[in-house]
Amino acid sequence: MIVNFGPGGVTDLMARALASGMEKDLGQPVVVQNRPGALGTLGPAYVSKQAPDGYTLGTVSASVVTTTPHLMNVAVKPEDLIQVAGFGKNRYGIVVKQDSPLKTIDDLVQSAKGEKSVLFGSPSTPNSLIFFDLGRKTGGKFELVSYKAGPTGPQRYPLLPNVPTAAESGIKDFAVRHYVGIFGPPGLPDEIADKLNDEINKILQEPQVKAAFEAQGDMATAVDRQTFAKTVATDARNWGALAQQMNLAAN
Repeated sequence: MIVNFGPGGVTDLMARALASGMEKDLGQPVVVQNRPGALGTLGPAYVSKQAPDGYTLGTVSASVVTTTPHLMNVAVKPEDLIQVAGFGKNRYGIVVKQDSPLKTIDDLVQSAKGEKSVLFGSPSTPNSLIFFDLGRKTGGKFELVSYKAGPTGPQRYPLLPNVPTAAESGIKDFAVRHYVGIFGPPGLPDEIADKLNDEINKILQEPQVKAAFEAQGDMATAVDRQTFAKTVATDARNWGALAQQMNLAAN
């Protein structure tokens, strides 16, 4: 299993929890290898060149196949991979320093509508699109401050039950979903991909795997191949349109 980010990160920990469950269920080792780089595209690019026998798979975070290809020229495109399974969702949120006068997302938006832009930190351009989308929908001005390394999803974060979602705060159609999936090389037969999907979905129901995901704020999420493919295609269209509107699209 090729992980497209470095050891110890969210994607890596989710992948290792899944691999551990698969090892126990399949009765054979599932070796995890990290191949980070180029906004998470090097690992999938490597997978796309492997034999389509089901023995080499890769984790691919949503941004790699829905956002990054619109922003820069990358070594792998969504059509270079076979979607096997979605297996985890990440939670997004907006935080400020403890003594900030901005206490709600409405405070943030109203401040961004003032004379000066609101500065925000983000580790990568795909994540930055979230704030650009917020600005587009509210009329606020947000300016990125890049770094090396209230919830914006549709449900409240269980560990922060008193923090409202963006929708609950009056901002409609602003629910960010970010997920991680398992992809295989081109030519992977449907029979093998379907069997792997069934196996992965089974593992995701196991209590210890769910607990490992929840421990870092993620959700183990079983989904069939058709639904996963539709989700990826829809998000790719939406983020691509936003990149075009914000003049961020690659030439």
